[in-house]
Amino acid sequence: MEEANFYHALKIDNDRCIGCTHCMKECPTGAIRIRDGKALIHKDWCVDCGECLKSCPTEAIYVEQDDFQRIFDYKCRVALMPTVFIGQFSKYTTEKEIISAAMELGFTHVFQVEFTADMIHKEMVRQMENAEEKPVISSFCPAIVRLIQ
Repeated sequence: MEEANFYHALKIDNDRCIGCTHCMKECPTGAIRIRDGKALIHKDWCVDCGECLKSCPTEAIYVEQDDFQRIFDYKCRVALMPTVFIGQFSKYTTEKEIISAAMELGFTHVFQVEFTADMIHKEMVRQMENAEEKPVISSFCPAIVRLIQ
């Protein structure tokens, strides 16, 4: 099996980390340890689930992000938008307005991710029926795939 190299977006700001162990206790894979009073992420064990980020009381764990303007380096710019994102807006803000705003930001296509759930399910059933090796695991959740790898 080819060794996978993953980019981990979760980072720790050592100036903000107080070594409280909240993140370590919440990490489902045991990828976080406290060394010299600071949290460290074991990159080979981390599946980027974000539980550590949610549990950090000092916001020392953050998601490293690229400059948004980099999307314009690409001709086709797709935003995959979960329906729950749309549900976070006021009832007076329409779905069309939200998708329009995403397009104004620079995306060329906007799709709601749930619309593909039926297609993914049907393909998974087909793959399971025809698979010579078991188990068959969907790549729909990258964190699960990373955990297995």
